[in-house]
Order: sequence, then C-alpha cells, then structure tokens
Amino acid sequence: MPLRGNNVRLYETKCKVGTVYIEDGIIWEIQEASLVNLEMSMDTIETITNNLIDKINGKKLLLVDMRNVKKQTAESRKFVSTDPSTKIIDKVALLTNNPISKTIANFFMGINKPLIEIKMFSNKQNAVNWLKEK
Repeated sequence: MPLRGNNVRLYETKCKVGTVYIEDGIIWEIQEASLVNLEMSMDTIETITNNLIDKINGKKLLLVDMRNVKKQTAESRKFVSTDPSTKIIDKVALLTNNPISKTIANFFMGINKPLIEIKMFSNKQNAVNWLKEK
C-alpha cells in the first residue's frame, strides 16, 4: 500500500473524480479531474458508501483535496451540500489552493445551507486538525 507521511492508505479505490481511501481514521477524496460534475459527485458518494463507510468506527470524517479542480458544476455543488445521501458523512473539510474557488464555495454554502458541517481550508494540516476536533 502506498505510504504518505507515517500513515498508510487503506482500502484505496478509484472513482470517476479520482481516488478515495482511508488514512488515520479520515476518508480522503483526492479529486484528480479538473472539472467535477453531478455524475462524478454521485459516483464518489456511492463509492464511499459501498467501499469505505463501514470501515470507519465513530464519526465519519471526509477530507476532499480539490486543489486540481478548476470548475465544479452548480448541480454538483448543490448535490454535495443538500442531497440526503451525503449525510453518511458527519464533517467535511475541503482543501483548495485557489482563493476564487474558496470564495465561490463559501458563498454557495451560505446560500444552500449544507446538511452536514463543511469548511474550506488552504492548509492540509489545519483541515485535518479541524476534522478531528470534538
């Protein structure tokens, strides 16, 4: 299994948007596509549900590394923030290095009122720390 830091990636699986796996009790979604649409977002939730969610004890934490993403469709954003199927996750940290994406995402989350706790980050360690807060 590939290593990252001192942690081991577990149950690594490909999905339409990229790769998902568990590391240190957190589900990681590495978005490799530059465009994320509704079909890709639905596939990711299905992949996590079918392959990873039952492997986590306790809170289901998700870190989405979307630093490669240039665009996410409005339908995809709405699905991720409001569809009941996403409630399998308790808390989501979105990792981006694009200030414009961060502004748009924060605005969109303010309008759509996500069903789960979601926060944007530009620093990976800050995202991990926030996810692990009680």
